[in-house]
Amino acid sequence: MKLRLDPQAINQQIKDRIAIPGDKSISHRAVMIGSLIEGESNFTNFLVAEDTLATANIFQKLGATIQINGTDLQVKGCGLANFSEPSSVLDVGNSGTTIRLSLGLVAPSSVLAIFSGDRSLNKRPMDRVINPLSQLGVNFVARGKNTFPPVVVLPSPRLHPATIEGVVPSAQVKSAVLLAAVQIPGQSIYQELVPTRDHTELMLAEAGAQLTLEQNQIIINGGQPLSPLELRIPGDISSAAYWIVAALIHPHAELHLIDVGINPRRIGLIQVLRQMGGEIHLTNQRFWGREAVADLVVRSSQLTGIEVPPNLVPDLIDEIPVLAVAAAYAQGITTITNAAELRVKESDRLAAITAEFTRLGVTVTQLADGLKIKGGAMIRGGEVESNLDHRIAMSALILGIRATGPIVVTGAESIKASYPQFTEVYRSVLGCSSIQKLTY
Repeated sequence: MKLRLDPQAINQQIKDRIAIPGDKSISHRAVMIGSLIEGESNFTNFLVAEDTLATANIFQKLGATIQINGTDLQVKGCGLANFSEPSSVLDVGNSGTTIRLSLGLVAPSSVLAIFSGDRSLNKRPMDRVINPLSQLGVNFVARGKNTFPPVVVLPSPRLHPATIEGVVPSAQVKSAVLLAAVQIPGQSIYQELVPTRDHTELMLAEAGAQLTLEQNQIIINGGQPLSPLELRIPGDISSAAYWIVAALIHPHAELHLIDVGINPRRIGLIQVLRQMGGEIHLTNQRFWGREAVADLVVRSSQLTGIEVPPNLVPDLIDEIPVLAVAAAYAQGITTITNAAELRVKESDRLAAITAEFTRLGVTVTQLADGLKIKGGAMIRGGEVESNLDHRIAMSALILGIRATGPIVVTGAESIKASYPQFTEVYRSVLGCSSIQKLTY
């Protein structure tokens, strides 16, 4: 699918209030952890998108009862280490979170399960999860010397607790280990290289898991039943990011973003944009369960390029494509490093940003682990390829807000993976005729 953006149709002034859809990471975990609980858990503001629906479909095949009514999610779980053996291959679509976390979740049930995905997903490395899970006694078979999907989880009846040192700074890897360890009697320890998003720990703790944090160690005493959950899922900061940047780069804008999750491990983008001169205010701060939530007020700002602190990059890794948009409109040079993880996302995002933003007149230099972006250039029209990556597609449409000519984004169907309402909100906020779907 192709979307055509006409910058001439962008409203000259924007002032609006946007309700942000549920956090994708937390929505995945609601299905997964709910499926580990014997009893009924209920969640509101669940994100209904291709990735999260893939997760729900898989855990139904594993024995959980899952009902979705609008954005309400009800999960009747199987209990610890009690999933049923699926009768067919479990298709994760394009969701890396689904497959990586599921490998840990399913392993203690000692069933044979085969996970596969689409063409893009099956090129993404799974050894980063397979290797640490193997230290718990899990047996796997996968393509490329146990590296790429399809991945077969073999019945592994003799799992044991272990101390595991994280090699990759990834919340997906950490979560896969924790979701296995919480089902294995005894004490397991996961040692993080650097802190990463902690949605898994927070939801497990809310369900009563015996979990403690000591510096860079997460200690979990497994085998204890979990209690049913009643939670509201915060709005996704990764989805809010597009409107944050849209407001900052638009010459006359004020946007109010409602019910946004501000987990400390997720707000690196806000911290960086503030350093660049962005006017972003957090109001009405509160907690939903153990997750921090706030409303955001964002206004047009003159941005200045900076060297992004490397220690903040893990806290904004998914937002780097739209951060690159802000950098393109900033005065001066923005340098991003410590972002090699972007090479193994839905696309090689460092290469994709470099190629596609360059097409539109942005000066981008690709680094081994990041990007150098020279801001202040005139953004021109043209056709860009999303590489079937939802974050590249949405970022390109934000980049075009002040372009000199129309921009066509191919592969825009990928947006449904995480933010199905994106184009509808774009038209509502920025101009009703700003985006059109092309039929050729």
